[in-house]
Amino acid sequence: MKIKLLPKFILSLGVIGVILTISISLFSYRSSRSYLENLYAQRVMTNSNSIADMMSVSDVKKILAEGGDKTEEYSEMVTLFNKLKKDGDVTYLSLVVPDEDSVHFYIDALVEELGDDPADMEKYITIWNQYQQNKGVDHPLVTDNSYGYNYTGISVILDENGKALAEIQYILDMKEVRNYLNSFLINMLLISFCIIAVTMAAY
Repeated sequence: MKIKLLPKFILSLGVIGVILTISISLFSYRSSRSYLENLYAQRVMTNSNSIADMMSVSDVKKILAEGGDKTEEYSEMVTLFNKLKKDGDVTYLSLVVPDEDSVHFYIDALVEELGDDPADMEKYITIWNQYQQNKGVDHPLVTDNSYGYNYTGISVILDENGKALAEIQYILDMKEVRNYLNSFLINMLLISFCIIAVTMAAY
């Protein structure tokens, strides 16, 4: 009788182990993902807002004016942006001015024109609508397309009258974070399944 019950017990043990493994792994994955996404979102917005706040309105106006790329202010800001990008491991850091159907990149251009991806268009519409209200965005805009999986922070630079003069676009590539999370989930599943297999074999 005990011999007949043993296979059933081993099978039940395996099924319960698999269910527990998948449940715990998915819960851990989602918890880690939520934590990291919130952490990086906060980083993007904090840094984007800080850079916008530190910009001199008079310097920005000189850069935006005709021939602004030949001014001393332009050279200094390019140097500053490159340093901020390197020190902060930022993917793209740009000074831009949007209008109704395009974006003019004054420093560190990302793309010359918008692509056809609906996500790009949706993101741009959000940027333009906020810009018209002299605002940036409260949370990073998330895109996952041919340009990568990115978090984009948008912070406006206001002139003396509180009107939007330009924007800081702070873009962080989240590919490594996603790869880490996927690797984390796969490793948890593999280790757990190995433990289940060894336990079943021992029985």
